[in-house]
Amino acid sequence: DTLRMTVMLPFMLSAQQPDKQAQLYTEFYRGLLLAADSLRNHGNPLIISAYDTAASIDTVNSILSHPEVAKSTVIIAPDDDLQLGRIASFASENGAKVFNAFAVKSTLYHNNAAMMQANIPHSDMYDTAVAGILKEYPDYTLAMLVPQEGGKTDKAEFQSRLRSKAMADGRKIVEVTYSGMLRQADLEKLTANEKYIFIPSSGTQTEFSRIISTLKAYKESLNDYNAARLFGYPEWITFRGDALENMRFMNTTIYSRFYNDESSLRTKDLTAEYSRWYGTPMMNAIPVQGILGFDAGMYLIRSLNNSEPFPGTMPYSGIQSDFRFASDGSNAGAVNKALYLVNFRPSGITEKISL
Repeated sequence: DTLRMTVMLPFMLSAQQPDKQAQLYTEFYRGLLLAADSLRNHGNPLIISAYDTAASIDTVNSILSHPEVAKSTVIIAPDDDLQLGRIASFASENGAKVFNAFAVKSTLYHNNAAMMQANIPHSDMYDTAVAGILKEYPDYTLAMLVPQEGGKTDKAEFQSRLRSKAMADGRKIVEVTYSGMLRQADLEKLTANEKYIFIPSSGTQTEFSRIISTLKAYKESLNDYNAARLFGYPEWITFRGDALENMRFMNTTIYSRFYNDESSLRTKDLTAEYSRWYGTPMMNAIPVQGILGFDAGMYLIRSLNNSEPFPGTMPYSGIQSDFRFASDGSNAGAVNKALYLVNFRPSGITEKISL
């Protein structure tokens, strides 16, 4: 049987100069085509139809009136809530699935079985990351860094969940409070010869800069450098220069929905192939949209050809994203449960662990 995949994204083709967001959607689609080419001899024939939504609900409605769209097995949809909701209703009525890779905060999957939420939801992400840190670092005492007097605490919820789960598991916790900059005196409560993993209250670079010098000095004072390390947040993927070097010195681990190791052979091969096909490199973005499109295409085309009902339980380990879908209930859609721990080692090696 011929399979049909429909891509509905705001390519903004009628614009004289499409903006960066439109260019990123185009790059995603190009990556998807590279995946289709890689799998050209895999499974059933596949027809991929792409439509420019022009960021318009009227255009979306017009596209959905095309008879061939109703034959789609899966529709890749834009991030606009109104347009996504309309496509989700259409898919539910026509027995299709909606692959949502862009509206990270959408909750349509709660009560629409057609939805495939490609990014692990926020709450699941925290719980998975908490379980990951407790499993990967069983012999470390958790040192919670808590700023006072207006310090940034945007990750207080993560700290709270980690604290609750650690206490339930009987893990040792110490709380380190500080005002303004973290100082050596704030760490005096730490016990000699004990291993600590420090967990800050914020994912901002501002708060990182307030703690890192003292954490480095503390680590340098130890006989065993392995006795101090740092746990951080997805925002830290953007760190470059000194901030990245400091992360590596602290043997830092972060959690993230996606991670692209630019030095990996898979990344190098794909970026070279992309440039060869399209005559231009992929844009500097996080996540890299061409790789996201490639990973999505590899997962979807393989899954569509799998013997299980789509989407099945077949996992995919990608270049930048993993996909491991599970149902969130009888009337709910499927949710990607995959999350990474990314360890920035002092040696310069970066290790990606799938949770």
